[in-house]
Amino acid sequence: MKHILKKIVFATILIAGANSAMAQQDELEEIWRKNLRTEVQVENPTYRPVIGISSGFLTFWGDVQNMGNSSLLGNSAFKVNLSGFIDKKRNFKWNVFWLNGQISGRFIENEGAFSYINFKTSVNQFGANLEYTFNSIFRKGKFHPFISVGFAPLNFSPMGDFIDKDGKPYTATTILNPDGKYETNLKKYYKDLSYGENTFSIPIDAGLDFALHDRIGIRLGASYNITFSDELDNVSPKTASIINSGTKEPKVPTTLKINSKKDSYLFTYLSLNFDLFSDRKSYIITKLAMDVENEPSLQSDQDFDGVLDPGDDCPDTPAGAKVNENGCPLDTDTDGIPDYLDTDNKTAVGSTVNNKGVAISKDDFSILDNQFAAVRREDARIFLSNNGRKHAYKQKGQMPDKFRSVDTNKDGDISYDELKRAVEDFLDKKSSFTVDEISEIYEYFFAQ
Repeated sequence: MKHILKKIVFATILIAGANSAMAQQDELEEIWRKNLRTEVQVENPTYRPVIGISSGFLTFWGDVQNMGNSSLLGNSAFKVNLSGFIDKKRNFKWNVFWLNGQISGRFIENEGAFSYINFKTSVNQFGANLEYTFNSIFRKGKFHPFISVGFAPLNFSPMGDFIDKDGKPYTATTILNPDGKYETNLKKYYKDLSYGENTFSIPIDAGLDFALHDRIGIRLGASYNITFSDELDNVSPKTASIINSGTKEPKVPTTLKINSKKDSYLFTYLSLNFDLFSDRKSYIITKLAMDVENEPSLQSDQDFDGVLDPGDDCPDTPAGAKVNENGCPLDTDTDGIPDYLDTDNKTAVGSTVNNKGVAISKDDFSILDNQFAAVRREDARIFLSNNGRKHAYKQKGQMPDKFRSVDTNKDGDISYDELKRAVEDFLDKKSSFTVDEISEIYEYFFAQ
């Protein structure tokens, strides 16, 4: 039973050791994998144009005001933008864009009889601007403010809704409920008007960028556009004078505060930006060999034998033991006993040795080979006698004096443990018994 328990304990220790070794091997492989695959930042990546698609609202400021004067109550507009970095530090961008949308406004006067003026103007704006990204200040994080200023040609086409379905101007009773069809071009309706429908604007843009991904971002911004025209709403001091001096209706209400300031509008928008064509900011390279100079886990030597742990097949070599290039103790005579435990480093090749590296003779090995043999006592006696033994014990008798040193507990019998200890001492050359005497001890043990 003791032998079975010993085997179970030994197997458990062996399995635990194997699992530990496998875990260490997996950890080492992971270290090598990480060091052999390295992420490298591109030193000077090429930044190609980023495409931006925006949707938002146009709010107008002029003589005829936008209804409500709120950036969220204006007319919808659409914008397409291309942008790219100018400098290597990514502080400045160029932008080219196209904006399309409508601005509108209305004014009503009641002085006994209603006066009414309104407009809805389509705008097409093509422009470019220079943008500052604040990247030198807000380098980290996903939120980045920006500001830009530019220059843009502008085409506009003012239309009015003051003609009913029969082509007649609205009367005092109908101007409060127009049909909403802005279908009259004031320049064509008032023949004396001669202003141009092309001008320029200065867009001033500001907002916040948010990075969803390396190549996808969101922009929340507002672009205030100062134009070089006062005619986007069909009303200026000059045009009001021409309209009111004619005979056609409607007239420009006299209570409308008209000034010579240039018209302006605000585009408030949300944009999605796609960087589809730029170089990657980083890439993974796989090295054929790794640099262990700065990797502490790959420079440790727990047994101080001069062989680093990643290449040490025997990581627990005792201090002072000489080792080979794999970190394992030297075994000069290749007898399986390392030199630091071998008392005889010149054992002949093929010799059977004990745990101290000393060769075991054929007779000694015969005893060792049969000390645990499961044979009947009768067969054991025959075996010993056939091998030339002179003393065969047929039955138990008085223990010979020369064997009394084996009986360590002085009970008059030689137990299995006492026999085993006597054989081990003989093999380790710690006793004065001869081979024949060891055989006699076996005979006496079986005769008991």
